[in-house]
Amino acid sequence: MRGVLRLFHGAALVGPRGRVLELVRKLAREEAEAKGKEFVDLAKVSGEELDKVLAGVTENPGKYYLFLVIVAHLADPLDFGIPVPSRGLAMDEVAPEAGGRLSMLPPKRMLALAVEGVEGTLVVDATEALSPHFYATYPIIHTLVVEKRLGWLHLSRGVKVVVVTEREDLAYLPKPLISRLTLVNAT
Repeated sequence: MRGVLRLFHGAALVGPRGRVLELVRKLAREEAEAKGKEFVDLAKVSGEELDKVLAGVTENPGKYYLFLVIVAHLADPLDFGIPVPSRGLAMDEVAPEAGGRLSMLPPKRMLALAVEGVEGTLVVDATEALSPHFYATYPIIHTLVVEKRLGWLHLSRGVKVVVVTEREDLAYLPKPLISRLTLVNAT
């Protein structure tokens, strides 16, 4: 008899991409409903609606269960930080052409996942991990999976980071990442 499949931090769910992503979304939604939380797929909100969600999460984080999929092979390192003018810190990159310093501001969706008290699931879709884009973002992905951190921004303790892949042989992924994942056949 097959056990009940549930999401947990560091899971690497294996199976056909579309089916596994659909399953993860379904499991996350069911978890939210079981906890009486409002399920929000952060990829489906933008602009003013995203600002409202972020304000709601900041005001009452226990009300929300957030869900976000990052497609690793399509991500660019700049997708994880937005350069903004900054004053002060010596560690900021000096940008002489801008006449000042720049710091990296995390995207709003990641800020929402970092509000302490919020729960949710961040899915890293690594089905095409052999692409050059994956290796450009690998340090960011590794830190998200291992430390639940994006730069200085720590994800909420209630947020799980899971990986979706089509191959049971994870040898195509960098070894430090493989050692942190628990393989789960999701088919």
